[in-house]
Amino acid sequence: MRILQMKLVGKSYFDPLHPVMIPCHRQDLYHQKGHEGFRDECMRQLVGAMVITRYNNRTYRIDDIAWDKTPRSTFLYREASTSFADYYK
Repeated sequence: MRILQMKLVGKSYFDPLHPVMIPCHRQDLYHQKGHEGFRDECMRQLVGAMVITRYNNRTYRIDDIAWDKTPRSTFLYREASTSFADYYK
């Protein structure tokens, strides 16, 4: 969320950098980014981006985002099932 500079309020994300001014009511309206809007924005901003790892200074291109994965999701690592959370400890 920090990269997209969006703020979580309740269960929705808002873009505080692009409010819509409503002068007659002296209010600012912030666009809500719901679940799908958030995913669309992430895909637009991140897919195709290049990232560099700190541990070996290699660059990688983001091809896709696995929305169905969580830190508790597991994968096969050295012939054992390991969660992403355990792998990055």
